Amino acid sequence: MKLEIGSEFEYVAPGREKAELKDLFFPEAEDKCFCFCGRTAIETVLADVKSIKKACLPSYCCSSMIEPFHAAGMDVTFYRVVREADGVGFLFDEIPADAELVLYCNYFGFSADFLPKEVISRVHERGGVILEDVTQSLLSDVPAHEESDYLVASLRKWFPTPAGGLAVKRSGRFDKKPLGSVSREFLSPRCEAMRIKERYLRSADPAEKEAYFPLYGEANHWLEANYSGLAADGETLAWLAAADMDEIRRRRRENAEVLFSGLDGIPHVKPLFPSEKMDCPLFLPVTVEKEYRAAVRKALIDRAVYCPVHWPKPQEGIRSELYDMELSLICDQRYNTEDMKRIISVLKEQG
Repeated sequence: MKLEIGSEFEYVAPGREKAELKDLFFPEAEDKCFCFCGRTAIETVLADVKSIKKACLPSYCCSSMIEPFHAAGMDVTFYRVVREADGVGFLFDEIPADAELVLYCNYFGFSADFLPKEVISRVHERGGVILEDVTQSLLSDVPAHEESDYLVASLRKWFPTPAGGLAVKRSGRFDKKPLGSVSREFLSPRCEAMRIKERYLRSADPAEKEAYFPLYGEANHWLEANYSGLAADGETLAWLAAADMDEIRRRRRENAEVLFSGLDGIPHVKPLFPSEKMDCPLFLPVTVEKEYRAAVRKALIDRAVYCPVHWPKPQEGIRSELYDMELSLICDQRYNTEDMKRIISVLKEQG
């Protein structure tokens, strides 16, 4: 059983088999580039459609996704994302008729409704584009909708890489790709933190934990202000080229199935999606009535289980009850059945 569950990835040595990067993720697309992070990927797409001035985004998203649109000088509006009995619902009728870019997200690696054909046709008739954020569906069997023009993803949500983003253009070539090199101001503390955390998980030495925690913070603080124009770093690309994606998918699915089985009958904690909608999960999202969520999350932390919420509410005046109710249960490839049962045991104690 792991000493702790969740939080930042620790160092994991790359595998031995080397894949061609061109064959990783959407090999059928006409162009793609590996960027520093997800924000760089969004920036790359927006630079490719620089004549577009009005974008409509889902109301349930991370503030870091919104920032590149503001930086590009776009007028940003939102369509609401709401909780439904079998997952999430989208109020697509709130997309303005004059929206030139519509962003769609596939949440957590579970299937949901895509944009209606009439919305897609309307956007395309105006010379606009459909941009799909595939961060959360990246390893699904069907990771993206066939009618999306551009795809973007943040890779470090899935893998023990220092960084990593992906921008994909389905048809045609990018006019300009990020070429800047990632500074050692980011890579040095990030890579050091990952190695110290790996040692901590073996040694349980509290001094190691005290050492790596601020280093992650230092690297993340640098990323916030310095993502623009940067290509993916060599360490990230080397790890991706050697990763066993099939094994990662298998372990995530198995872990999520254990969580699904254990959640049945726990008061206040309900899966956001039914199990039959699962493909390859980034997390297993659950909803917790907002008056209980803080207590549930604290109980998990007290047992060294660090489950994030998606997301801190952006300062945009956008609306979705999911910001106050969602909790992401860890199910990634670092862990096994015993670790998943540990999460369930804490949740049952809270029931």
